[in-house]
Amino acid sequence: MNSVPDSPLSREHICSELRRGKLAILPGADVYNIYSNMFNTEAIQRLYILKEKNLDEPLALAVLDMSHIEMLCDEDTTGIIERLVDKFWPGELSLILKHRPHLPDSAYTKDGSICVSSPREHSVREVLREIDQPLVYSSANKSGMFASTHISHVKSYFNTVDDLAVLSANSSSSVGIQNTVINITGNSVSLVRLGPITFQEIRECLHTIPGIIYTDKVRSVSPGQGVGGCAIKRSVLANFTAGEVFERSASRDELCRWTNEYLSKSIFVDFGKRNLEKQTLCYGYIDLSENDDIKEAHFNLNNTLFQLHNLASTVDNVIFFNVCKSKKGLYRTLYDKLLTITNNREILIPIMYTGTCTH
Repeated sequence: MNSVPDSPLSREHICSELRRGKLAILPGADVYNIYSNMFNTEAIQRLYILKEKNLDEPLALAVLDMSHIEMLCDEDTTGIIERLVDKFWPGELSLILKHRPHLPDSAYTKDGSICVSSPREHSVREVLREIDQPLVYSSANKSGMFASTHISHVKSYFNTVDDLAVLSANSSSSVGIQNTVINITGNSVSLVRLGPITFQEIRECLHTIPGIIYTDKVRSVSPGQGVGGCAIKRSVLANFTAGEVFERSASRDELCRWTNEYLSKSIFVDFGKRNLEKQTLCYGYIDLSENDDIKEAHFNLNNTLFQLHNLASTVDNVIFFNVCKSKKGLYRTLYDKLLTITNNREILIPIMYTGTCTH
């Protein structure tokens, strides 16, 4: 079987391979993606097999500009789509829209919607321009596993795969934050997933168009809206408390011993060195950004997930510090992703009982 190449392939070669029905892996702003010719059913089937993805889960579509939107979707009678495209494309915004009837089944859901985005990366846009049609895509990872932000992640999933081409093989994604996803149905605009673009920015962009109904926040089964496979077994979001709420059921020393035993079997994932003193109490300590940089934290999260996944057999728990819940923008985006990683599990850790017990 062929290996994922170590050296970049040319754009011309990538386009030739896509026309022949092969799959291509290209780096995006958020993660690496696998692309396929949207009208080649055999290639799309191979994409599903390669990812081990359920056939009921639709794929997304990468487009170049508004001309591709008009090829795929019903007419934009409200002006909402065109306004958002003019403001945010190419960039980190995906749109869930009603599709035209000629599209392949893999690109839309039973409710007749598709998810489209216009990538910012020059290399991907050049491929779309030369192919001159939208491309079906999905993140370059096994279904239910962590998204790939670096070529090393891609190789861990697909190092020996036939009929696979890779562009810019030695690079990494530039942002590490998955797109904001908006569902547009008539004059209704719903937030599906929060990413780099906030819902407030969406509303400000559309504020001169009358009669828009905004909904925040709606989960749907539309393609491209998922956070991606990133759940870790036995992971939790940590909220620290003074400890009084525990005193009715256990003594101070019992809580102290329990807390320290729990931390000693845990990897602690911090942000901005807020809990640096707990480094000595835990099995391991990772800081997503010692400089308190939220963009750096997003970018480092996927690499952290890969590391934690490899350590799964040697640690009992992974604790993510819950610092972003009450904040907005990219902080809220990080909080939403951490909720998914931890399967909405949270734990209260009594601060006053961490450290040395009395006996």
